[in-house]
Amino acid sequence: MHRTSVNGELDNAIRLELNVTDRETVHELLKHEIDADREQFALAALRIGVLAVRQASGVVDAQSVQQECERFLDGIQDTLREHEKSVSQGVGTLLGRFFDPQSGEFQRRLDRLICKDGELETLLATHLHGEGSALSRMLERHVGDQSPLLQMLSPDQKRGLLAALTGSIGEVVQKQSEAILRQFSLDDRQSALSRCIAELTQKNGDLRTALTQDLEAVRKEFSLDNEDGALHRLVGQVDRANRTILLEFSADNEQSALRKLSRLLETTNSSIDSRLSLDDEKSPLSRLRSELLKVMQELNRQQTDFQEHVRTTLEALNVRKQEAARSTTHGLDFEAALGRFLTADAEGHGDLVDATGTRPGSIHNSKVGDFVITLSAESGAPEGRIVIEAKDKQVVRLKDAREEIQTARKNRDAAFGVFVFARNNAPTDLKPLTRFGQDVFVVWDPEDVTTDVYLKAALSIARALIVQREKAMNEQTVCYHEMEVAVNTVASDIEAIDEIVRCANLAKNNSEKVLKSAGPLKDKVIAQLDVLRAHVSGLQKTATTSVGGV
Repeated sequence: MHRTSVNGELDNAIRLELNVTDRETVHELLKHEIDADREQFALAALRIGVLAVRQASGVVDAQSVQQECERFLDGIQDTLREHEKSVSQGVGTLLGRFFDPQSGEFQRRLDRLICKDGELETLLATHLHGEGSALSRMLERHVGDQSPLLQMLSPDQKRGLLAALTGSIGEVVQKQSEAILRQFSLDDRQSALSRCIAELTQKNGDLRTALTQDLEAVRKEFSLDNEDGALHRLVGQVDRANRTILLEFSADNEQSALRKLSRLLETTNSSIDSRLSLDDEKSPLSRLRSELLKVMQELNRQQTDFQEHVRTTLEALNVRKQEAARSTTHGLDFEAALGRFLTADAEGHGDLVDATGTRPGSIHNSKVGDFVITLSAESGAPEGRIVIEAKDKQVVRLKDAREEIQTARKNRDAAFGVFVFARNNAPTDLKPLTRFGQDVFVVWDPEDVTTDVYLKAALSIARALIVQREKAMNEQTVCYHEMEVAVNTVASDIEAIDEIVRCANLAKNNSEKVLKSAGPLKDKVIAQLDVLRAHVSGLQKTATTSVGGV
C-alpha cells in the first residue's frame, strides 16, 4: 500500500496493490477483460464491502454477549461447585456424628436434599428450568428476537446489513446504467454513438468524393475524344497492326511474308521431288531402294540356308530316333529319361525318388513298379508313397495297365500309382491324362517338351489325392471340392491341348493361330496346377501344425 501526504495531511487517494486469492472474487474480476472496467468493478466492490463492514459493527456486541454468557455460566458452575463442597462437608460431619442410617440426621437431611421437590431441585429449577429462569431471561435479552444483534441482521430493518448492501448495490447499478445510456444518447455530442455517427458521415463523404474522381478518370481513359486515353491508344495500335498484317499477307507485295513463304515452298518442293525420284539413280530414294534390295536378297539366301540346315538336322534326328526305337535299349532309355524328370520334379517339392525297377518288392520275386516317390515330412502326407510304372516296350491294353499299376501299388506299398505310357506305344483310345480311382494314366514323350505338362499334372494330382486321403483319415476338413474341380479341369484342358497340338502338326500353315490358342490353355493348365500346389501346401502346413501340437 502506498500513501502520499502533502504538508503533513493525508490525501484522499490511496494506491493499493492487492493479490486476490478468493475464488469467487477472482471469477467475478475475470469477467471484465478490459483493465479499466476491471478496476472500476473492483473499486465498486471495495466500496460496497466497506459499507457492509460499517453496518456489521454490531458483531462486537454479539461477541460481548457471548463472553458475558460464558462468564455467567462459569460463575454458576463455580457456585454449584462451592455449594456441593459445603454440602459434602456438612454431610461428612453429620455422617461422622450420626452414622446410623435408620435414624441419623444425615439420612434425613439427604432425603430432604435429593427427594422430589427437594432443596437441590428447587434451586436448579429456579436458575435453569423454564422460560422464567435467570439463564433464559439473560439469553433472551442478548440473542432473542428483540435483541440488537438480530435486529441488525433482519432484512425488514431499514438500517440493517442487508438493507445497506441492497442500497449500495442499487446505487452502483444505477450509476453504471446512467453512464451506459449517456454513451448511447444522441443528445450528448461527446457520447460514443454521436462520435461514431459523425465519423461514419465524414468517411462516407470522403468515399463519395474519391469514387466520383475515380469514375471521372475511368471515363476519360475510355473516351475516344481523349487522345491520351487508354482506349484511343488501343484503337490506334489495332489499326497499325491491321495494316501491318495486310501488308505481310498481301500477294502483290514482293517483300511480304506470304510471298517469301510461297517462294520457299516452291524451292523446297522442287528439292524434295528431285531427291525422291526413282528416275535419278543418285537420289537418296534410289540408293535406299538399292540397299534394301541387297539386304532382302541376303536375307532370302540366309533363310534358304537355315531351312536346309533345319531339314537336314530333323532328318538326322528322325533317323536316330527310329534306330533307338528299334534297339533293345529303347525301354531303358525311356525309364532313364523318366527318372531324370521325376528327380527334377521331386527336388522342387522336397520329395525322395527311388528307382526300384531292378529290386523285388513286397510280393515275392515281383519287380513291378519302376520308381517310388516318398513325400517329404513337410508335405500334407509325410512318408506317403506314389509308385511310378513306365511302359515303352510294347502296346499295352488299358485293362492290363490298370491291373499292373494295382500290382505295383501292392508290391511297393504305395497309396497311389502313376502309369506312364510312351506316346508311340500308348493305346490309341487313351487320353493324354486319365484317372481311375487311386491311379493316374498319362502319355509322355521325353523328346516333346509339350507333353511335360501332362506328366507334371499327373504327379500333382497324385500328390493332391494322397494328401486328401491322409486328411480324410485324420478327420480334418479340406477343400476337396476345389481339388476335384482342379483335377477335372486339368484333365479336360490337357485333352484340349492335345487336340490343339495335333491340329498344329496337321496344319503348319496356320501354326501361329493354333499356337496362340494353345498358349492361354497351357497357362490355364498351369494355373490349375498352381491351385493344386496351393492346396497341397496348405495341407502340408496343417499337417505340420498338427504334428507339432501332438
